[in-house]
Amino acid sequence: MEIVCDASELTAVFGAQAPDTFVLAGYAIPSTQVGPLIRCAEEIKRELLGNSNVPIKWNVRDLTRALELHGLSELLPQIREHSKEVRKALLDSLCQSGATLFLSVILAYSNRRQVLGRSKADLVRYSFGNFLMRAGLLCKETGPADVQLIVDWPDKGEPRLFIEEFYSGWKDGKSVTVDQSIEYRCGPLSSLGFRPGLLFGVTDIDVRLQLADLLVGACRSFIDYCMDCGRKEDFGVQQFKAIAPCLDRADGWKCFGRGITVAPAKSHFSEVIFKGFNALGC
Repeated sequence: MEIVCDASELTAVFGAQAPDTFVLAGYAIPSTQVGPLIRCAEEIKRELLGNSNVPIKWNVRDLTRALELHGLSELLPQIREHSKEVRKALLDSLCQSGATLFLSVILAYSNRRQVLGRSKADLVRYSFGNFLMRAGLLCKETGPADVQLIVDWPDKGEPRLFIEEFYSGWKDGKSVTVDQSIEYRCGPLSSLGFRPGLLFGVTDIDVRLQLADLLVGACRSFIDYCMDCGRKEDFGVQQFKAIAPCLDRADGWKCFGRGITVAPAKSHFSEVIFKGFNALGC
């Protein structure tokens, strides 16, 4: 099995002096389906954009450097024209591949820039730990397998937080968050077949991570909608609604706490996310 994830930040609370919410989303997919998924994604790009290797991201503005790197800058107008069509088709291909999706959302406890800066490390660790634990629960239920974790190269080139959290979860089944000890409910990841190390990839050249980036983008749109910063009819919100059935669900129906984790729990923030999910009919 391959587990692929990407992360992003956003400002969810009005008046926050810096991004106060950490969003991490990804998917687990059987290894036998990875090749077909990649070929399907390449065919979508070839058919709609004329090039199977053109990089795609949720935010077209983030593609300028990547297109220059690939020598494909002339495709930018065509990407802009077909952006919604391409993103929808790629997300549909991910859902049709048999992938199981996960979303972890963490809201900081302060809206002050200085406090947010100090707490960012804990936000990253806690969110990544939530993701790993839920992916681990899926693997525990499906049976131990050879599991490879692939993560987008972190913002500002700082992979240490991801490495520390993964190693702690792999070795001991615990989070390394400083102010509290959190046991992974799935047990140590090593007991579930996770390989003893994670891989960092580059979204510009890896279609698996491009799909994770699209997943994060749709999830961000959903959170904006929940916070009254978007409309139900918006493209991103509708894409989230379309992928929601693929979110992991305990007992076949319970999504919150499995496919979606929101912190702090039992808060106004988690309540509006829950209400938004129900309002979409997910």
